[in-house]
Amino acid sequence: MTPLPQSWIQHVFRSSGWNPREQTRIILWLSGALVLLAGIIYVLQISSVAHKRHALDELLSYRDSLYREVNLLRAEITARENLAELQQRAEALGFQHASREEIRYLQVPQVSHHTTETASKTGEEEALLIISSDPREMQDSSWWAGFQRQWQEFAQP
Repeated sequence: MTPLPQSWIQHVFRSSGWNPREQTRIILWLSGALVLLAGIIYVLQISSVAHKRHALDELLSYRDSLYREVNLLRAEITARENLAELQQRAEALGFQHASREEIRYLQVPQVSHHTTETASKTGEEEALLIISSDPREMQDSSWWAGFQRQWQEFAQP
């Protein structure tokens, strides 16, 4: 290996011509450039988020206007269709009117346990309908209806 010249070693260890004032100025300039670069990146990100939010707000308002339009169209369709047209359309689809024997009542357990009595008059006969959600009351409804009929016959001889 060849020996290194003495001048090279002196050049490496020689103090630079930088003075503290120039070093401070360069450090401040680099710090300012980094802060400016970070600020530009921050503003770009904020503007991107704001643009996306604005587009989302426009889409949400468009969706709401479509919902309103659909509801208005449904109301218009409902207003234009009368019961006779609906019955004709149902009969064309194969539906038919249910007779009294075909009507079945279902018990819904989520309904409150209040008993509601409604009297309906169909032609010459009068029927008393007891609607209840309690299974014991449903079983006793025939008993209760019989008791009411007997009481009415007793009270009005």
